[in-house]
Amino acid sequence: MDLITNLYTRSCFDSRLTFGDDCPKIIETFVKCVYEPYYTKNGDLPSIFFDCVSGARAPQRAATDKAVYIWSNDIEPTMEEINKKFNCSVESYENYDKYCELTHNKSKGWVGGNQYIFWTEPFNAKCAAETIAVFLIPLFDFVCTAKEIKNKFKPIVDGISQGSYDKLFELADKISEEKGLSKIVLNAQIADLTQYKKKRTLDRLHDRIKNYESDYRHYVANATKVYENLLDCKKQLSLYNDNDNDNAALIDMLTNNSAISNVKINGGDLEFVVCNPITQYDEDAFAEILKSENSTINNMPSVSKDVLCWMVDGRIDLLTECGIGISLDNNSFDAYETYIYGYMPHPHLALFDCFGGFRIDIATALAEGNICYAIQLILTASQNLNFMDSTVMHRLGALLNEADYSCIMDKESGEVMTVNEWNERRT
Repeated sequence: MDLITNLYTRSCFDSRLTFGDDCPKIIETFVKCVYEPYYTKNGDLPSIFFDCVSGARAPQRAATDKAVYIWSNDIEPTMEEINKKFNCSVESYENYDKYCELTHNKSKGWVGGNQYIFWTEPFNAKCAAETIAVFLIPLFDFVCTAKEIKNKFKPIVDGISQGSYDKLFELADKISEEKGLSKIVLNAQIADLTQYKKKRTLDRLHDRIKNYESDYRHYVANATKVYENLLDCKKQLSLYNDNDNDNAALIDMLTNNSAISNVKINGGDLEFVVCNPITQYDEDAFAEILKSENSTINNMPSVSKDVLCWMVDGRIDLLTECGIGISLDNNSFDAYETYIYGYMPHPHLALFDCFGGFRIDIATALAEGNICYAIQLILTASQNLNFMDSTVMHRLGALLNEADYSCIMDKESGEVMTVNEWNERRT
């Protein structure tokens, strides 16, 4: 039987009889031994595909005129299930039922167009032979109606039904000898043996090539990253080529800018105090906020609200101060409260270390080594006030009302006064 179903010997049998990977070997042996000689004599017989289907797996189908399936499943299928699974329209083949009664296994067969579907419960050792025999009897009628085949090979089917495969194996041995199958298999095996070392070597070479290709892609990616880092370093280096000019600009900014004082330097750490009036704000936003009774500014103490109104009207400046710390080691910076000049802590910078939209640009300038530009951005941020920030406005209202800072400068006279002094004079 092994020679009959061997991969090397399949070409020795009629190509109209083909078998799926899951077709039972006993079925393939029976078909080749019983039908193949008859097929060889008759060129007009239909091509047939044989296979076994289990569970919910979809059936395979070769390009043949007919198909024969053994469907092994625990539950007998309905007509609807058969039609759906095999994409056909079956009708019960009444003659099959009496054959099915011969076996202890439940089994049944249907013909639907060009397909023969034989259902059986999963085989067990005791009744596998009986079930296969039940399958083979109606197979005669489906494949061809030649009576000589039925009469000649009925003893083989009867033997199988009784659990004996001897007659089938005798026939298989005879056909194997006639076709010289053992020699065909041996020659094929010898051919494989001569190619064995070459095949193994080729397989190993292909594996090594895949590994080297993977390593190559990895190394190329790393080299690309290293090259990008190299270019970035060169770009940063170019920023320091005009170092003398940078030094002069930074010295001028830290020593001659009236808004900067109390400069302290320790290695890469720079500290200074910024004193600036609030000059950058959105007048339209302030006007809209005043229209809302529930706004933070309208709920400020009256003196605090009046200070902001006079500032927006351009009659006074609101003076602020804050400390700034810059670390060149990690390009970090922060702002904090100072009490040097008696001005009001800057509402955003000193109270909340908030630089708003300037923070990213300041960090970028420091990363590129442009300290002067970073400080200029900080000075600009110290002149800004965002009326839309309710948290800052709430804190500012309390500071102007409770603490007596010298933070108000009359723009006409240039006189600096405390909130209380300004409040008394204006009334």
